[in-house]
Amino acid sequence: MKDEDTAFYEQFTAREQIPRRLSRASISGGVPITNWTDLGSNVYKAIVPSTILANQLFVDNQRFSRSRLPTDPSLYLQYDAPLKDPTQARYGFQYVQGTFDSISLDDAMVVVYHSWTTSHHYIDRLIPSNRTILFTNPSDRPIGTFVTQGKRRFHIENLCNSLSQNSFCFNNATKTVYLSTNGTYNPMDVPVITPVNEIVVLLAGADANSPIEDIIIDNVAIQHGAWDIGRTQQADSQAAAFLDYAALYIANATAIVVSNVEISHTGSYGVWIKEGTNNINLMNSLITDTGAGGIRIGQMNIPTHPTNSIKILYNEVSYGGNVFPSGVAVISHRATDVT
Repeated sequence: MKDEDTAFYEQFTAREQIPRRLSRASISGGVPITNWTDLGSNVYKAIVPSTILANQLFVDNQRFSRSRLPTDPSLYLQYDAPLKDPTQARYGFQYVQGTFDSISLDDAMVVVYHSWTTSHHYIDRLIPSNRTILFTNPSDRPIGTFVTQGKRRFHIENLCNSLSQNSFCFNNATKTVYLSTNGTYNPMDVPVITPVNEIVVLLAGADANSPIEDIIIDNVAIQHGAWDIGRTQQADSQAAAFLDYAALYIANATAIVVSNVEISHTGSYGVWIKEGTNNINLMNSLITDTGAGGIRIGQMNIPTHPTNSIKILYNEVSYGGNVFPSGVAVISHRATDVT
């Protein structure tokens, strides 16, 4: 992008400092769910294609929570004690008797609270003889390292026997989504979207020596970014930096302007400006309702080709951490000349 073009957009955003919701086109990384069956008591079910893992649901443009235990999101369960072996303690804890009674473990996810992070875990097995739960994927540090801050708190997600109003669960074996409403609407009459693509818009050259360049994205909504965690993947780090993608993913690019854009309803970060980038301008935009944080610049590892000359001007970042609470509004790591 020519210098005069960049100057024009900087002058434009200086006049338009309040992010606006405009009538705009929408680029969605999700698919609609339409084939609902009424089960009674305001509960519905729908079968989705075999390739879909429904871990987020947006009903009439609103995020619905995955069912959880306890059902009140302000409450938590507490485990009894950490495991003594420090390696094994990254993969489980000793639970209170009765915690996992009558719970289907196949699709459940345990979210453990530490200090400044949470860790998300798939369940491997229970050992009732010593009340131990073991996970398939580890936390960053032994669970229980930060007892004062974490207070041994955790909750369990995606339990179909814990549905509450305006929540959902997903049975992966039968590919069935169960949705509980509050009775004021019918999912057959409103749009219901589940995200399937972690990257919704990709701006990336083949490598840093062959960047894409001179691109303007203006007045568009980028929505419904998915999240995915491998069954053995560590899903625990500061600022949710273990996440690999974002709804708007920029790498190996130069002279890019993104303005008057709404990025919303994501499972990860809204924007990631990664390595091999130079002269990237994000202006007068709204990043909201994200699974982790808002804007991520650079990366934790030392890059071969650094992130440089990034301008983040007159944007609003709000309502983040809906899936990964350790996500932050704006984070810059290993990047230079960031405004």
